[in-house]
Amino acid sequence: MSDISLTLRTRSSGHVTITATVTTNEVIERTFTRTIRVREETVASVDIAVKLYRAAADMMNEADRNARLF
Repeated sequence: MSDISLTLRTRSSGHVTITATVTTNEVIERTFTRTIRVREETVASVDIAVKLYRAAADMMNEADRNARLF
């Protein structure tokens, strides 16, 4: 069974880096990273949570599509 963990890192420049790691039996299979820019005023709001969720979901969907190409 695979597990997915998400790590969020904020930068002083207003960028948030999302790292998704897929592991199977505690062995890292794949790691994906995406950085998005967020406005300072949205950092503490629901908008940022939605934006981060969508970015992470898009990243995983894109990775899944690319994996099927090989």
